[in-house]
Amino acid sequence: MKQILFFIGIAALPFFAGAQDKKTAEKSWNIELGPAVSYPIHYLNMFSTFGLGLDGAVTHPLGNGFSVGARVNYSYFFGRSADPFFTGGGSHYKHSDLYDVLAEGNYRFSNKIILGLNLGLGVLGFNGHSDLSFAQKAYAGYEWDHGEHPLVFAAFYEQTDYHKNAGLRATIRL
Repeated sequence: MKQILFFIGIAALPFFAGAQDKKTAEKSWNIELGPAVSYPIHYLNMFSTFGLGLDGAVTHPLGNGFSVGARVNYSYFFGRSADPFFTGGGSHYKHSDLYDVLAEGNYRFSNKIILGLNLGLGVLGFNGHSDLSFAQKAYAGYEWDHGEHPLVFAAFYEQTDYHKNAGLRATIRL
């Protein structure tokens, strides 16, 4: 219950911060959307090979390089064969679905390197069951400013109570 209240507090932070400072309220929201590729580690690795997904974020700059907002993502992890020699005689695990709703906080350095942290809820769906748990994601990235819509490339590490994965994502700022 404490984790859910913490998540709600982090998610509400942009609204309170925007109300405190009129300069901040005049700045626009940033929307990012793009694909992600993940490799399962720990528990998820026993049943899955790799994951493909979609990642999106809505952030509001607070000034001095800091931004806060929300991030959502979906990853589809392909099932792993239980037969170590892939001879076709073994069983095959089904796919897993991972959904995350996270509070976003990041810092952009002047050289366009970005460091971020996400905290929130993650849902892992596997074999008709779902597991809701506290999720945390840390990432480091680079913003490539090539015009009106910059690209952000990032490497991330995500962890919940039962699974861990590492991956890469590329988003475009709309």
